[in-house]
Amino acid sequence: MRIDAVFCDDVRPEASGKQILIGVYPNDLVSYGSPATIPLSLWIRLSELGPMDKKFAIKLKSDDGQTDLDLNGDIHLQDADTPGVIAFGGFPVNVISPTTLRAFLSIGDDEPLEIATLPIKVAPFPSGITE
Repeated sequence: MRIDAVFCDDVRPEASGKQILIGVYPNDLVSYGSPATIPLSLWIRLSELGPMDKKFAIKLKSDDGQTDLDLNGDIHLQDADTPGVIAFGGFPVNVISPTTLRAFLSIGDDEPLEIATLPIKVAPFPSGITE
């Protein structure tokens, strides 16, 4: 099984069936000021799985305990050559202090796998910018 996971600001569908990932976080998220609540999205592509029809569970948890969310659903894959995609967005990430956001995925009865991490930093507002 291969899993690709990306934290971003938003995932938008195109009429062609493609998805646009907006505001991808390649390294970390910097929150200017705290406390803050930042809406995030998570895009996941599952490949090399084979045909399946199973339940999945995603857990999003920050190391400081400020964010703790669960998402459950079903994944249906027709054949081994077609990857499955799970995308969801707008989930709130509460930032009080520097932390790391972690995403875990379990399929069927499998143990959860950590599939993505996003370090979160807190920085002062840049000069000339106010809350």
